[in-house]
Amino acid sequence: LRQVENPYFEKIFKERNAMLRHRKRAARKYNNKIKILFLSEPIYSHAMNSYKDPYRWGYTEYEMLRDLQRLMELKADIEVKIRLHPAEEEDKYSKFINKKLISITTSSNSSLVKDCVSSDIIIGSDTMGLITGWILGKKVISYIPSAKKTCSLPQKEIVKIKSFNALTHEIETFKRDTRVKIRGNHIIFSKAFLNFFKGK
Repeated sequence: LRQVENPYFEKIFKERNAMLRHRKRAARKYNNKIKILFLSEPIYSHAMNSYKDPYRWGYTEYEMLRDLQRLMELKADIEVKIRLHPAEEEDKYSKFINKKLISITTSSNSSLVKDCVSSDIIIGSDTMGLITGWILGKKVISYIPSAKKTCSLPQKEIVKIKSFNALTHEIETFKRDTRVKIRGNHIIFSKAFLNFFKGK
């Protein structure tokens, strides 16, 4: 019996470390906002194609996005980026979002690792992309606002929530525990942030 490294994990860490080295050479400007990456999935179309019922699981990606926009209205210190699933069209959410407030990225213009590294919190439903965020040590949230479906991912570190109130609570907890704070002209880094920046 021989233990070997997981090549998927190794690829993620290699890309992350390259980004961290670059960031140390040219540190990004930190605007003290929490950066949320929303990993979109074609839940609506999948349920419609498979069951002829878009609300087979009691929710769709559109309800998730609606709640993230509600969160932005309540919390001015939040930024949201949507990462589209490869099966989704780039204009999928164009009628539902203000592009000045929410940005969109795809697999054709940015890697999943890059998007995760540049974000503070990763939010999705039941996508394997959450695993990448978990590997990178990010706060990862499975948000399924329905009693008809549960997250299938086994990692206990992935926070699994069902309500908007719970989502708000998790964001506030993150702000309290790990965020970077500005005091006067000084930036106060949390221990968790410093450990991540060092690649720990």
